[in-house]
Amino acid sequence: MTALGDYGRVPIAFEVDRVLDVVVRHGGLDGFVLSERRLEVPFIKDYDAIDGEGPLTWATRFDLSNWGVMTAHVEGQRVGGAG
Repeated sequence: MTALGDYGRVPIAFEVDRVLDVVVRHGGLDGFVLSERRLEVPFIKDYDAIDGEGPLTWATRFDLSNWGVMTAHVEGQRVGGAG
């Protein structure tokens, strides 16, 4: 948790080109189905671009005492992770 600055420097942006629609069957009595739909106009989603949403702000919003962060490296360079 001491390296959240490094963790936050890994780009999180990704392109969204399809979504899942929830299709309710028989008023919900027969469950639901997720149906994939391709978007006509893809868009970029980047939560870290939202002011106050990056890993450096987590300690002000959450209790991190029981959190852990896994990181992925390629040739010594951080390329990803999960928290």
